[in-house]
Amino acid sequence: MSPQGSVGLLSALARLRDTLDQKPLQYAHVLVLVANLDGISFKKVGVLTDLSKSTVSRIVDWFVEQGLMTAYEIPGDRRNKAASLTQKGREIVEKASKACR
Repeated sequence: MSPQGSVGLLSALARLRDTLDQKPLQYAHVLVLVANLDGISFKKVGVLTDLSKSTVSRIVDWFVEQGLMTAYEIPGDRRNKAASLTQKGREIVEKASKACR
């Protein structure tokens, strides 16, 4: 990687870290899953990350408060919710992804 690429990557990672407000790595993991699997259920996030449903819910709630995700009931399954990125969330993930390329 070129020096300029390294600077870009470090800058993107710093922005992501600032966005995550020093949260544990599980927050980044959930963010990446929702970014790659739009409309993923909380249950599936829990299975893929080995996190409890309440932990997934707390993490997604934090992202919703930050304006990075939306959470909604899955039609026909009121006991389970799904998450998607907002435009702001997609922009942050895209900037970090570009810097990593």
